[in-house]
Amino acid sequence: MTSSQAHLEFSPAPEGGKFRALVLALVIHLLLVVALNWGTLWSQQPQDIGVEAELWSAVPQTAAPKLEAPPQPEPPPEPEPKPEPKPEPVVAPPPPKPVSKPAKEVKPVVDPQIAIDKLKKKEAEEKQTK
Repeated sequence: MTSSQAHLEFSPAPEGGKFRALVLALVIHLLLVVALNWGTLWSQQPQDIGVEAELWSAVPQTAAPKLEAPPQPEPPPEPEPKPEPKPEPVVAPPPPKPVSKPAKEVKPVVDPQIAIDKLKKKEAEEKQTK
């Protein structure tokens, strides 16, 4: 045996069937495209179904039955009056305690702009009198 034959003895078998696999894949893809196309086309077809009916004779109409007042139900029996609960005695609240602290004197709030205006008037009057 030569060295090249010994080397080929352990190599994998040659691949075959590439052409057959390619043809099978193309057929399957073609079937898939046809199925998808058919699936979308059936919903685009008009589905208007018209039905006509022809009456050969008039249908007799019966009169409505006379209206009768429904029977009045018996009034429910009046419940026995329950005794009223006794009112609880009212306790007067204790008188408020007298406040021994004198209330704080509130000073009026003066706008600073008003105070500045008054000061300017006084100064102007003093200058005029001099």
